[in-house]
Amino acid sequence: MANIHDRLVLGTVQLGMPYGIANNSGQPDYQRARAIIAAAWEAGIDKFDTAQGYGDSESFLAKALTELGLLPRVRVFTKLHPDLDHTDSIALQQAIGQSSVLFGPSLHCLMLHREEFLQYWSAGLGEQLREYRDQGLFSSIGISVYDPPAARRALETEGIDLVQLPANVLDRRHERAGVMDLARSLGKTIMIRSVFLQGALLLPFESLPDPIKQARPYLESIARSAQLARITPKELSLGFVRDHWPACLVVFGAEQVAQVQENAFVWTNILQDEVLQKLVDTNPYIPLEVIRPDLWDEDRPRAVGSRLRLRSMRPSDAWGEYVKWMNDPQVTRFLESRFCSYSSEELEQYILDQRSNPASLFLAIEEICSGRHIGNIKIGPRHKTHETAELGFLIGVKECWGKGFATEAIALAVELAFKSLSVRKVVAGCYRNNVASEKVFIKNGFVCEGVLREHVLDGQNATDVLIFGIMRDSWHDRKHSTNSSLLTPQCEKKS
Repeated sequence: MANIHDRLVLGTVQLGMPYGIANNSGQPDYQRARAIIAAAWEAGIDKFDTAQGYGDSESFLAKALTELGLLPRVRVFTKLHPDLDHTDSIALQQAIGQSSVLFGPSLHCLMLHREEFLQYWSAGLGEQLREYRDQGLFSSIGISVYDPPAARRALETEGIDLVQLPANVLDRRHERAGVMDLARSLGKTIMIRSVFLQGALLLPFESLPDPIKQARPYLESIARSAQLARITPKELSLGFVRDHWPACLVVFGAEQVAQVQENAFVWTNILQDEVLQKLVDTNPYIPLEVIRPDLWDEDRPRAVGSRLRLRSMRPSDAWGEYVKWMNDPQVTRFLESRFCSYSSEELEQYILDQRSNPASLFLAIEEICSGRHIGNIKIGPRHKTHETAELGFLIGVKECWGKGFATEAIALAVELAFKSLSVRKVVAGCYRNNVASEKVFIKNGFVCEGVLREHVLDGQNATDVLIFGIMRDSWHDRKHSTNSSLLTPQCEKKS
């Protein structure tokens, strides 16, 4: 008889570290972790997802499976530690050996933890992993990804058998990009994670943490759909993933035994055809910062001034005014980007790349009183050795030119550079004929340190580039000797 729970996988990140916005009980101790694993097995779940980077997860899982006598009877999917040097063959061998010793023949799939490690595949990593697989240390090779382009690259990579990716009733990017169809045609496996969006799909609206309050309209629509179908949001969310992607493995996490039992029970419930079809037909575009937890902005540096605030650039910004600015020759008049045209897709990927770089800050400039996005400012990347960073900016809304917005934005950004990036110096440059930018830098205490003579072509004419810099000590002395009005938003003063 077929096991109805054969596609379910218990995710064990919660067993090794606090995880998930809906997790109110924290990381369970070993005894509770053991009970959770036992409950999964009793419910018919024989697959477990873990990782070397999940704190105690691997060791807890291996110990519990051994004590319960389950180790030879289950399949374990684990990921190499994200901090591992994937080009170091000795370190790779040791890392694989660590998981192999813990799980023995139950180690079914060894995965790369992040999509960026795919760049090492053709440089020897793929060959090494295939050799260890052929030696019987594990049965298959996989990778965990976020975005559809990476999922497609992974599926098209010879030697990769499984791709783990996020998908749920709100997040259908991979389906729209043909990832599920591609996997089916190639005979490869998709493992879906984040079926409850780290618990956000199940939280009461009033309990939503600040980073995802922007998701409330979408969550309310899911709740209404569940109410009309007379089922719970959990039944709707899990039923959708189960029935809409029937060939995929599905990971869920738990920090309580009752959660395992409930999810296993809900998995057996039937989702009515008309309910499923309505969900399939209702497939709106949802901003990435809503459906990607790594883009929730709670811990991102930001700054507030008298008229402006700086906040992290979001992928959805690429689909607003930003793309118009980057293709407007008046806005890009003094930028090197003027030589190219840009699509929203390209700018979205650029934003994602910048967000993943801890040595850079890529910030939107917003007007406080209106909330309008009027420009961008970038600092970095920070030079690790020299502790310097370059600053660049644009004010895209033309009616905001000449009103002091750039001066205020740079003041806020420089402070973030010295405090958040811990640089000792910020540098910037502008064309000699860009008089407005020259004045803005000087107003903020930058010193012109040199001239690159006839360094760029502005049309048919060669022009100089002015190089500016400000040291942390100079900035600190200037800040504390100036009675700045940048601390209190003017629209708040008026109220």
